[in-house]
Amino acid sequence: KSRKRTIKSLQKSFSRSGSYRDALYLAKAYYGRGRYSSAQKWALVANNINNESEESWLLFAKAKVKLGQRKDAEQVLSAYIKQSHSVKAKILLQKIEAGKF
Repeated sequence: KSRKRTIKSLQKSFSRSGSYRDALYLAKAYYGRGRYSSAQKWALVANNINNESEESWLLFAKAKVKLGQRKDAEQVLSAYIKQSHSVKAKILLQKIEAGKF
């Protein structure tokens, strides 16, 4: 129950603030509970608010892999790497391509 309350309170907070931080927290909360579709949705919301934030991009790609959308995850990370040169994204992409994530 307390987990659901946490997500509900985060959603209320996001509906008031529209903040990147709240959207990212929601993505993390859903991911941590194995609710990858919701995690992907909230990571995308966070990306739309701040598309330069590495953490939301990585979480989005991880959720895609968990949903069986490995090729999509690879394409998303490749595009992000082109614009950001993110080392963490490169490492994650290599793991996904090698089947180690």
